[in-house]
Amino acid sequence: MAPHVTESLNAAFGVRFPASANQQKPMAQGIKSTWTSDDDAVAIPQVTPDVLQFGTSFDTSAELLERVQLALAGETGFLLDEGVVDGPEGADLCMIHEAAPGDTFERRGRPQGWQRCMMLE
Repeated sequence: MAPHVTESLNAAFGVRFPASANQQKPMAQGIKSTWTSDDDAVAIPQVTPDVLQFGTSFDTSAELLERVQLALAGETGFLLDEGVVDGPEGADLCMIHEAAPGDTFERRGRPQGWQRCMMLE
């Protein structure tokens, strides 16, 4: 499902939602599940990581923090430019509501974070 979602979002919004070649590789190899479950034990079959491409270097914690901050600033810009929120405070509220753990529409029958933001404005 993830490749379909990212492809659809990429088609609709471009670089804001990049499509992942790595998400396509398991599908192309006929792998339909990332993990397996046997007797309450969850495992990733070796065939899954074998088809994926992994990086050879890692970000430092400072580099990761900067990437996250830049991504949040960019998303705030989108929220403001698209009129989803009236000001930065509304963007903060949306991000807080979106990040609320376990608060999904499926489990609670309530709107997702971005939908709640629209209601709060």
